[in-house]
Amino acid sequence: MANDQTDLGMICLISGSDYEKGQLRLASPFYCEYGDTLPEKAKFTLGSLYIEGLKSMMSYYVIKPYHMVVLYYVGGAEFNVRIYTPYAVEMKYPTANYDSQSDVICSSLEEEKLCSTYHFNVVHNFVGVYNLHIESEQFVTNKVLSGYACDKFDGDALFGKTWFDFVEAAKIVDGDLLALYKTASPFKFKVSVFDKKTVCDEFLGGGVSVSSSYANFFKVMTSECLAKGELQLPRVFKKNYGHTLGEILHLDLGGGYSTKFKYCSVSKKIHGLIHFIGKYDIPDGYVLFFNYLGTSTFAQEQTNSLKRLTL
Repeated sequence: MANDQTDLGMICLISGSDYEKGQLRLASPFYCEYGDTLPEKAKFTLGSLYIEGLKSMMSYYVIKPYHMVVLYYVGGAEFNVRIYTPYAVEMKYPTANYDSQSDVICSSLEEEKLCSTYHFNVVHNFVGVYNLHIESEQFVTNKVLSGYACDKFDGDALFGKTWFDFVEAAKIVDGDLLALYKTASPFKFKVSVFDKKTVCDEFLGGGVSVSSSYANFFKVMTSECLAKGELQLPRVFKKNYGHTLGEILHLDLGGGYSTKFKYCSVSKKIHGLIHFIGKYDIPDGYVLFFNYLGTSTFAQEQTNSLKRLTL
């Protein structure tokens, strides 16, 4: 795929309403610059900030709320696309062209699950305090966990009726992994759900090459990240590639520029970002994308592996 895209990229975080309508919201700067050049077809109406008619694409790629779609404008009706999951890593793409017309229903509680998973992996800068591996014998039915699996938690926590509702609505199944982490209340936990397929991939460890999935990830810079100059690796990336990282990480910024960070294999955090943050004046809420090339080296966005969206 030719690197003929413009320098202007857009980050589209899928909301519940956008998901239901099968649409992506264009960034205002992009619309002001290129809105008049987009062809007025079924998927784009002049004067609208939305690309519509994307239900079949979302169904095929199983794009749900809290998935991140990054668009790079090529020109005319063409965009280069990357799709990231709530695990903060780039998804595994199907190999065939999409032609599905079926809708994927997402309940409000499943959306809450995806929201919690997104914040755990993308925003927060810590790891879960407890892992609950879901096994078949823990189920009363295919949807509801038995008492011994969820009535007691680490000796001092209980799951009530809301938990059973969550398990059913969030479609928790045998083989899923739940990472629980503390809140301000000592008696309440939040949960990040790692689905069965991702868990299987996640624990492949050294068997995964950097040419496969999950090598690209993103993180949102929070005030805590900016103050401490450190960043927690997303769990899925860490499990697949953490063993390949040395104490010094290299980031190729393009144009002959590069910088170095430190990596701690114990805390699983990248350290030493203070100078980088100050030099590029990175604000709170800024999104950083990392493309892993192997041997402790990261690079800026690579366009030769992007998907193509045609309106």
